[in-house]
Amino acid sequence: MCDFRLDRAELARFGLPRAQVDALLSRVAQDFEGVVRLSDQALTIAPEARPLARVIARAFDAYDQTKAQHSAAI
Repeated sequence: MCDFRLDRAELARFGLPRAQVDALLSRVAQDFEGVVRLSDQALTIAPEARPLARVIARAFDAYDQTKAQHSAAI
C-alpha cells in the first residue's frame, strides 16, 4: 500500500486463499468506488484519492477497533 497499490501476488505470499483475497479486494473496491481501481493484478488508489490512503488501508486492518473514535478523514 506504500505505493498506493496492493498487488494480489504480494498478498499470496502471506498464504491467504485466493478466494479470500478476491472477496476482500472486491469489497474494498465497492466501498471506495470511484476512488480505487481493481484489476486482475492489483488494487490501485487513484492519484486524486491519495489523501484517503489511510482510510482505505483501514479496510485491511485486522485489528481495526471500529468502536474507537479518533480523528475522522473528511
